Amino acid sequence: MHFAKTSRITVASIIYSAWGLLLQRYGNTEDVVFGTTTSGRTAKVKEIENMAGMFINTIPLRINSLVTDSVSELLEKTDKALRERELYENTPLID
Repeated sequence: MHFAKTSRITVASIIYSAWGLLLQRYGNTEDVVFGTTTSGRTAKVKEIENMAGMFINTIPLRINSLVTDSVSELLEKTDKALRERELYENTPLID
């Protein structure tokens, strides 16, 4: 948590970066895509936080890191990708 605060990135960025690196090593590739879950409660619907029901959604996240990337570069890329992902968090996976 302290590292995330001092680096001004989210804990999710750290966890997803580590997961992406693990998948890259297992798959022997620099480019991986995996599903991430969103709450779906950020939609511009009045009182959505008080509604009952399933709003979660799975959004793909791409981690593309080079061997020459530093850890901070990877974390920044992942953090940026997560922020950009918010634009699509209400898009169904089938689209």
